[in-house]
Amino acid sequence: TRVIGIDRDRTAIAGGFELVEQSGGRLTLVEDRFSNLADVCAAQGVKAVDGIVMDVGVSSMQLDQSERGFSFRL
Repeated sequence: TRVIGIDRDRTAIAGGFELVEQSGGRLTLVEDRFSNLADVCAAQGVKAVDGIVMDVGVSSMQLDQSERGFSFRL
């Protein structure tokens, strides 16, 4: 299985580099928007996919760090 992870949050992408190293070449992380999925796949040499999973919410990491601009508490 090959997985291409797309996120527009640079911090989330950077946080996944250890997973990339552990994946044995099966995981690629790309900083981009889901709306650019076709272009991201083409850039990775992918012509067809078997499935897509999307998480379009915010994470606790984003909410807990007020400097990120998403915090309701701070």
